[in-house]
Amino acid sequence: MEVLFDRQEYDRLYNCSLYEQGYFDHMKVPNRVIGLFYILSGLTYISLYIPTIYVMALPKYRKFSCYKIMLFLAVIDSICLTMVCVLYGVFAYKGMVFCDSPMLFYVSGCIGTGKVVKSILNLCFA
Repeated sequence: MEVLFDRQEYDRLYNCSLYEQGYFDHMKVPNRVIGLFYILSGLTYISLYIPTIYVMALPKYRKFSCYKIMLFLAVIDSICLTMVCVLYGVFAYKGMVFCDSPMLFYVSGCIGTGKVVKSILNLCFA
């Protein structure tokens, strides 16, 4: 993600101005079925997480370290579910490509990668 703050390196690696207008139009294939599946599954999982997060955030549970860890993991998972399921569902539904919104794609990809790393580290230290 440090490439994001070095504008010259970012432009060298991710510059979309090299391509003429309409270059990616043949690649923009909206997939409404998969997009809706991603969005609905993400919203379902997030709606199941909300009561769980509420219960784990109660003061009587927060005094136990295991609930603090589970609360942290649940909050991170719900944020990443929003990025991975709902946002990528919108991308698939609209048939968006990277050059439509480079910064949004880049940041959401970094967050998605961070979730995978968090899950792997969680399994390693469990």
